[in-house]
Amino acid sequence: MSTPRFSQREWNAAVRTLTVLCPLPSRVVVRRIKLPEGLYGDCDKRRGCFYIRVRRMVDMHHSFMVLTHEWAHAMVWSLYKDRDRDHPAYYGVAWSEAYQALFPSNA
Repeated sequence: MSTPRFSQREWNAAVRTLTVLCPLPSRVVVRRIKLPEGLYGDCDKRRGCFYIRVRRMVDMHHSFMVLTHEWAHAMVWSLYKDRDRDHPAYYGVAWSEAYQALFPSNA
């Protein structure tokens, strides 16, 4: 069975949804790009702006899950300034909020 493709429009809608339902205090730049093998996404904050990169994948659900994961990092860093640990306990709460924003019927 082939993996369903998704459009840039669907991707943009997902980013807008997170921007509205899980707002961040800083500007967010989100890109779907080619990343090294084994890296599906990352989040960084430079010069007061969050940069979220997601590996360009055909599978929409997987791409959205990576976006949710990285958005949750930005949420945690905004609230707690804790960038020393990748996934502190409150990361789970942030991830849950972002997940519910993108997948409300699964919440």
